[in-house]
Amino acid sequence: FTPNACHQEVKLMFAEAKTTSSKVSVIIPCFNQALFLAEAVESVAAQTYTDWECLIVNDGSPDNTSEVARELIIRYADKRIILLEKPNGGLSDARNYGIERACGIYILPLDSDDVLHPEMLKKTVAFLESHSQIAIVYTDLFHFGAAQKHVIAGEYDFQSLKYVNQLNYCSIFRRKVWERVGGYNTNMTWGYEDWDFWIGAGERGYFAHHLPEELLFYQVKTESMFTKALEHDSDL
Repeated sequence: FTPNACHQEVKLMFAEAKTTSSKVSVIIPCFNQALFLAEAVESVAAQTYTDWECLIVNDGSPDNTSEVARELIIRYADKRIILLEKPNGGLSDARNYGIERACGIYILPLDSDDVLHPEMLKKTVAFLESHSQIAIVYTDLFHFGAAQKHVIAGEYDFQSLKYVNQLNYCSIFRRKVWERVGGYNTNMTWGYEDWDFWIGAGERGYFAHHLPEELLFYQVKTESMFTKALEHDSDL
C-alpha cells in the first residue's frame, strides 16, 4: 500500500479524492442492507470531527445499495464519501477491500445498519493522538431495534480476550494494526471475525483501551450475522 494507491478503483467523478487524504477512514460494507445505509452514512456526515473519508463497499449486494450510495454522495457533495463495488465475498473480505483502498491512518469499521454518536470520532481520535502506546479504542454502546439496552463494555485485558471479547466490532484502530495482522480473516464466514482480529492485534503487541462513553448505536435483529455466529459458537 502507498498513498498513491488510495481510491485507485474509484470512478473519475471521485478523482479529487485520489489526491486528498483524510486522517480517519470509516469503512461501511453493505450487503442487502440498503434500507439502513442512509442512516449509517448520515451519522458519519454528522460527526463533529471532520477530517474523515467514508468508503461504502457494495459487497455484491442484490438490492439497490449502489443507487442509495450514489444518492448519498450527491446529497453530501461537500463530504468525502466514496462508493466501491466488488463481487460478494463476505464481511471480512469487504472490510479488507475497503481498508486496502483507504487513505486514513486510523480506521473505523461501521456496519451499514448501525449508527455513530456525533462525537465518536472526535473523542476516540483524540485519545489515540494523545496515547501513542494504545492502538485500538473501543466504547460503550446502546442496543436498539429488537432489543433496547445500555451496554457497558468490559475493561481490556489481553489474557481474558482469548476467552471473552471485550471489544465491539466498531472500534477505531491504527491502520498499521491491520497491516501487521494481515487483515480480517476471511475464513471466519460464520462471524467473530472482529474478535479474531483483536486477538491477532494483541499477539503483535497492539493493545486496546476502553473509553467509557456510549458512542455507538448497535441495531439488534431477530436474525443477523451475530445470531448465526452464536449458533456456531463452539466451532468458532
